[in-house]
Amino acid sequence: MAKGLLAMDEGNYETTIQLMTKVPDNSFARMYEAIAFAEKSLFTASLSHFMEIPSEDLVPENIPLMQDHKVLMKLYKPQVIQHKEKAEEYLIKKTCLRMLFSN
Repeated sequence: MAKGLLAMDEGNYETTIQLMTKVPDNSFARMYEAIAFAEKSLFTASLSHFMEIPSEDLVPENIPLMQDHKVLMKLYKPQVIQHKEKAEEYLIKKTCLRMLFSN
């Protein structure tokens, strides 16, 4: 796992993913995979790996994992904002069309 973390620190996310995949049943390995995928803007894959982390591990008492969780959420933020803006644009267009054609 240390080699995977070193690769992540160097920005080599593909190597991180390859190395962490070899670590079975480890919440930290899944979190680092999720972070590496998010760094590559592969958010669906990132979320998939994040969802493999058991909920009992994602508790405030698990400080190291929760710190990594914060890192992941910061990486997701621009993507979430972009989706929110697209949804708002869609709703505005839909409302305008409804108003135009409701009479």
